Amino acid sequence: RSSDLLEFANAYNDTAEIIMFNSVSASWDYNTNLTDYNQKKQINASLLEQEFSEAWGGKAKELYNGTLESFKDPKLKKIIKSIQTLGASNLPINKREEYNTILSQMDNIYSTSKVCPPNQNTSCWSLDPDLTDIMANSRSYKKLLYAWEGWHNSVGVPLRSKYEAFVKLSNEAYKPDGFQDTGVYWRSWYDSSSYERDRKS
Repeated sequence: RSSDLLEFANAYNDTAEIIMFNSVSASWDYNTNLTDYNQKKQINASLLEQEFSEAWGGKAKELYNGTLESFKDPKLKKIIKSIQTLGASNLPINKREEYNTILSQMDNIYSTSKVCPPNQNTSCWSLDPDLTDIMANSRSYKKLLYAWEGWHNSVGVPLRSKYEAFVKLSNEAYKPDGFQDTGVYWRSWYDSSSYERDRKS
């Protein structure tokens, strides 16, 4: 019955609000104050969120796999499908820890990397506001090129191996949810039957 589906969604939401708030708060604390303590706090909050998603997602699959399409309310069906999608919660605990640590490390690299002007080791440019301002307002080709290449070397190079590890884990995480890889999952957010055709045109 649709009323049972609604009751389940409401029960999930009552607790999810608290879990998600704590996770987002921990992420905010870390991104605005990059300390080891806040990093551990963020990772632990993500692990708790994934534990919550595993429990509720597993229950949603147990109750509604095979019957969900028979319900008529498209909004409710979309909510339940979202709960059923476990993502990183599909990973064993050691891989969840690795996954969350990699994301935290990438945040740190992206937020703290700087580009130093030629022949200077002081007054280096941070992403915001320095490099953002240069890329938005400078009309000097040499300065723009230097800033872009410097940012690529400062951020892109150390991120590469971590991003590759993230992609591998993330693809592994979404396959049990029926997605070929994370990209397919991301594209599933768009309610368009012609999304792939529109994207390529």
